[in-house]
Amino acid sequence: EVVSQTDQVRMIGEEIGIPARWEEQPLDEALVELSLEVGVEFAHQIIEHWTVNVDIPEEVSEDVARVLGRPALSFREWARDHVADFTQDRAEP
Repeated sequence: EVVSQTDQVRMIGEEIGIPARWEEQPLDEALVELSLEVGVEFAHQIIEHWTVNVDIPEEVSEDVARVLGRPALSFREWARDHVADFTQDRAEP
């Protein structure tokens, strides 16, 4: 399904029981942080891709259905299946 980044964050928040909203990080700040992890050139490519997808969600591919022989999960189903990934550090101070 086509789901905007804003809606992805909202759905994750709903599944973990914490209101969540999309908030833009300044591009220069994001570039510095990401560059430390993946290098400057790749960081620029990633940010360019992410920037485009803020307003225009990525197209849906039929590859998952072809490979698995069944439809892909909805984003909400995926978020529900990964609640622990988003909450594992919540109990720590």
